Amino acid sequence: MKTLFFLLLTLFLFSKNAVCQSNKPPLDSLRKAVRNSKLDTLGQQERDKPMRAALLSGIFPAGGQMYNKGSLWYVKVPVIWAGFAYFAYTVQANNNEFVGARNELLYRLDPNPLTVPDPKYSRYDNDGLLNQRDRFERDRDYNAILMAGFYALTILEAAATAHLKKFDVSNDLSFRIKPSFAPMANTAGMYAVGIGLQFSFEKNKKNY
Repeated sequence: MKTLFFLLLTLFLFSKNAVCQSNKPPLDSLRKAVRNSKLDTLGQQERDKPMRAALLSGIFPAGGQMYNKGSLWYVKVPVIWAGFAYFAYTVQANNNEFVGARNELLYRLDPNPLTVPDPKYSRYDNDGLLNQRDRFERDRDYNAILMAGFYALTILEAAATAHLKKFDVSNDLSFRIKPSFAPMANTAGMYAVGIGLQFSFEKNKKNY
């Protein structure tokens, strides 16, 4: 009787251990799940880089270029800063000239004898001064538009550079010249010999 009891107890413990082992996920599956999770996270980070670069360029001039650390970024940053400084200066200078010419026209039309015109504009008559005012206003607006376009261009450049960093730019990115053979129309067994150009564009494959 005791032998039968121990035998049943042993079978029960063995079956329970087997069920527990069967419910545990295989080690390979766990490793694969962790690896896929890491790949998904890294892939999402790669997809977010263009958006981050564009956002940084929108907040701070050349911020996206500094974030990308791409090719010649140390040249792009001072060029972008110099471009913004140039447009800011020209917009401000033309606006000052516009305001000065406009005020001079108002001074000349003011009947108050205490109003003293600016001698800077003494060589212009009213028509000439009006032309000067319009010219400076036009130059100010054009430079403001160019500055906005330059600003948008820096944002697009940062986003495009961040996006293209995921692609292969090694020496394998080249075209190959290969002979090509094409069947000739209405001629059985005859082929036309030519030259084919093959371009290869492949993404970088990263090992994680």
